[in-house]
Amino acid sequence: ANDNLAETGGDSTTPYIAMGGAAILAVGAAAMFATTRRRAAGRHGR
Repeated sequence: ANDNLAETGGDSTTPYIAMGGAAILAVGAAAMFATTRRRAAGRHGR
């Protein structure tokens, strides 16, 4: 009877996928921050 039950909970790879996603998000945010800072500095004639 228990053979057809759905498996709940995360896979063993879930933490790695989550950490990878967080790392990609952090890199994207850092790149955006760097480009906006460069543009702002360029506007002020530096």
